[in-house]
Amino acid sequence: MKRETLIEILRSHEELSEKNGVFKTSDAIDLTVYLGKPGGSLTVPRVVLVEPGASFVRVVTGKEETYYAEPSQVRAILCAPRSPASRKAGFG
Repeated sequence: MKRETLIEILRSHEELSEKNGVFKTSDAIDLTVYLGKPGGSLTVPRVVLVEPGASFVRVVTGKEETYYAEPSQVRAILCAPRSPASRKAGFG
């Protein structure tokens, strides 16, 4: 994906805030970034920050994991409403 396309997609979601070229998620959404190149792919769930730089994209998850990729390796972005925790762990 071209860097300009990625930025346009991220700006189209009002649930994302942009400051100095860095996009942050709100508590209302779950953001997933799909990375890939011929022969391999990677799904990055629970993304909290996306920074489309000039030569790479930085993706940070809620677990503070940081991924770096070339803009051309970004294949798709999933922006879905966060579902409320309807079940608790355990029985009953």
